[in-house]
Amino acid sequence: MKIQWNFYLSGILYGKIYEEQEIWTVSLLDVYTGQWGQEMPFTQEESLYFQKLCSRDLLEFFREKKVYEENISKTLADFTTAGGEEFTCRRGECYFQRNRKFPKDLFF
Repeated sequence: MKIQWNFYLSGILYGKIYEEQEIWTVSLLDVYTGQWGQEMPFTQEESLYFQKLCSRDLLEFFREKKVYEENISKTLADFTTAGGEEFTCRRGECYFQRNRKFPKDLFF
């Protein structure tokens, strides 16, 4: 099953990321023409596009998403990934990352 993730910033849809069996593709908005680019493999080059917009590596997030999902499903108060990322559960709604300049909030 193919899942579509939408990337919005300030209410504008800049990217559509598609996931199918841990393979990711992306379609980017051409901000000059308002047209959508063709769907293509989600590589580090496209991730740099998002990093310029929001200071986050979205490709890294998708590569680690399965680890996050596994830990969240255990409903722990906090967890640390094998990569050293530390998360704490807030009000049973989301996990927020500790000890990082640009943290991730994982909503579930």
